[in-house]
Amino acid sequence: MADPIRKHKFDLNNYLIDHKHQFSFYQLMRLLRVLSDHSDETLYENTTIQSPLDFSFPASPISELKIDNNEESKPFFSLTTSILGLYGPGSPLPSYYTEDLMDADKDDLVSGRAFIDMLQARLFQLLFESSRKYNMMLSINEYNDTSVLNRLFCMTGFGEKKVREAVFGSNVTDTKSYELIRYMGLFSQFPKSALGLQTILRDALETKAVKSKPCISQMVDIPEDQLNFLGKNNNTIGENSIIGEKVIDRMGKFRISIGPVKKEALSKFLPGNKGYKTIKRLTVCYLFDHFNFDLEIIVHEKNTPICLGDNKTNIVGVWAWLTEDDKKLSDKSTIIQ
Repeated sequence: MADPIRKHKFDLNNYLIDHKHQFSFYQLMRLLRVLSDHSDETLYENTTIQSPLDFSFPASPISELKIDNNEESKPFFSLTTSILGLYGPGSPLPSYYTEDLMDADKDDLVSGRAFIDMLQARLFQLLFESSRKYNMMLSINEYNDTSVLNRLFCMTGFGEKKVREAVFGSNVTDTKSYELIRYMGLFSQFPKSALGLQTILRDALETKAVKSKPCISQMVDIPEDQLNFLGKNNNTIGENSIIGEKVIDRMGKFRISIGPVKKEALSKFLPGNKGYKTIKRLTVCYLFDHFNFDLEIIVHEKNTPICLGDNKTNIVGVWAWLTEDDKKLSDKSTIIQ
């Protein structure tokens, strides 16, 4: 029996040989590439690909597979596939080419088949390489192709590394900024919407308790050229005259509301913690125009009373609220500018 903690080592070689009929040509080549230390060059050097020397209808793309394990070097692979090929059932050439090779094989004359195998070896290599040209997942996960990542970053609007550094900091890594690619469709959509931002934050924070509230009032400064001056512009009462230097504005600010949340989840949304940084980072990335926003954290009513002696949960207005009657407790909120 296997150790309860450790599992048996999976023998990929024997599994491929026993279940070769279950794999397509592309799947098998990808797995053989794993056995070749993820190197295309090693795979091509140690792999021989042939077509079946008959006209029978193929039951599966792979009809034969042999793996020769060599302790001193990488394993050698020999496989027979019915796709493509210059002879056999999948050949685009006239059938008499295959018939001649079959007659020669009866007389143990294999030079003709070996010559054609040499010619079509490059065809199989190109066929395998073409399978990942438009498959971004393979290019990124198995080939670590940074050029594909750069194209995806360009589609999100963060193609330049300097732009990503401005959002994530100077020590940004591609792995850390991968989360932007996940929301490429929403980042590239115009005009921006509150629902789009809400969708991004719900996914990133793994909670549905996120809402984006537009048109939050704020006091903004009136530009100097629009202030009241006697004998100049903006001095007509009831039309363009405004008393004071500030005015209430509802077009330049929105609020991100999260909750109700439990006591355990509240701390991660406070400034300096992971949840707060994620909200700020994604919101700044998503906004196209300059908007002010604040964060509202709604605390569940059962977590609002003060707990004496607990230095972490007795901050009034953040973790706890003062009320006249415990029976009148309700959900409380903390607004972080």
